Amino acid sequence: MVVDLDNWAADVLRNRRWHPSQQVIEMPDGAMQVSFQLDNLEEVEQWVLSWGIHATVVRPKILADRVQATARGILQRYAESGTRQEPPDQKEFRLKGH
Repeated sequence: MVVDLDNWAADVLRNRRWHPSQQVIEMPDGAMQVSFQLDNLEEVEQWVLSWGIHATVVRPKILADRVQATARGILQRYAESGTRQEPPDQKEFRLKGH
């Protein structure tokens, strides 16, 4: 499995070992590419999702597809729940007497 990490995630992960099979390629721009030899997609899927927008699955495609499906599900859940609303009117934040 291969995952690209942007500069922010690379700074956090740099010099840490997440898995014994971990191999790191440092990129000139400060980002990094991390590869693992794993048998369990669920474990690495959760790890990738924990990095949010800072990680991109390069391969395998099935892992990239699973992460993308989860991201779509999250977006759909928030859209359906009505949490995507305009900011409340400032009057709601005024304290009585002010």
